[in-house]
Amino acid sequence: MTDYGRANIPQRVGDGLAGHEIIQHAYLKALGLEKSRGSYNAAILLTEEQHRKVDAYQRERGLYDSEKLAKMSLEDIVHENAECLRLAGLRQSAIDRVTEYAFEQFPALQARGVKIWSD
Repeated sequence: MTDYGRANIPQRVGDGLAGHEIIQHAYLKALGLEKSRGSYNAAILLTEEQHRKVDAYQRERGLYDSEKLAKMSLEDIVHENAECLRLAGLRQSAIDRVTEYAFEQFPALQARGVKIWSD
């Protein structure tokens, strides 16, 4: 678990791992908050195969549909992405750590107008 910007630095190229954001860039983009990836976003390191699986589960759950994303709360996004990580076979302890780290980012995003909790 780390920040997205630290997960994808040049020094890590070739190690077989890539950062995966728990608060999706697509979500922040759907809300009009981010045009390019934020380096601060909570991320977890995944192998290429894990990344493919998580991506497939995200697509299956509609987490690339900007209209759907724009209607979701931050809590929903984190929980949906945590479920995708679980379905892809990641350890629950790793999922718990990255979701906890994502929750720490809620106040800064709330200050930018992001809806935090589900109705």
